[in-house]
Amino acid sequence: MEFADLNCVIGAAGVNIDTYQERLQNKLPFKESHVVSDAVTALHGALEHKEGLLVAIGTGSIFVSRYEGEIKFLGGWGYQLSDLHSGARLGRDLLEYALLAYDGFEEKTPMTEALMAKFNDSPSNLSDFGRRATPQDYGIYAPMLFDYAESGDEIAADILKNTIAELERTINAISPSEDSLVCMTGSLGRRYSDYFTYKFKKRLFEAYGTPLDGAVYLAKELYGGGLAGEASS
Repeated sequence: MEFADLNCVIGAAGVNIDTYQERLQNKLPFKESHVVSDAVTALHGALEHKEGLLVAIGTGSIFVSRYEGEIKFLGGWGYQLSDLHSGARLGRDLLEYALLAYDGFEEKTPMTEALMAKFNDSPSNLSDFGRRATPQDYGIYAPMLFDYAESGDEIAADILKNTIAELERTINAISPSEDSLVCMTGSLGRRYSDYFTYKFKKRLFEAYGTPLDGAVYLAKELYGGGLAGEASS
């Protein structure tokens, strides 16, 4: 069977920007191609036929909901101006706080001192890191917030408390009601969910499937029994 005889569904990162989606669809060799954001295939995999909200937070972040058949997005535009509560944003903020504490503008704590120790207690080293750091470089430091908050670091606990409050507010902003279902995924998404308020935790549910499952689910919706092939990335 040739590619030209096949239909496909592809979930890809970054296709929500500019004309990437259309350009990719036009270059694929399949009979019919349907390219969507990888957040959409993740949403279909997590929710299947249910209505709700998927929150995926790792190095980056994306909030995507489906209600009454309509899919809405919040975020996912890159950590510089978007990707709220992501590992990249959180790690960068922690390093900024550590540098402010080193300069005496903020209180020093075991967390800030541990962060500075990663750079040999040199603000110059940290500054140089900041000039060349990628989102992945910043994201490495995000888990330290949870570790130090759990060990009793007051500043870490306060930052985490404020972050959780902002995260709950962000989720409510894209939810049609305060009792709609929420699926938290990603390395940080799962850690954040442990700190939600009791009322918020009652809204959480585990994902039914993976992004690949979501691509298959979407392909069956689009092509039905005539489906010859499907893919997700």
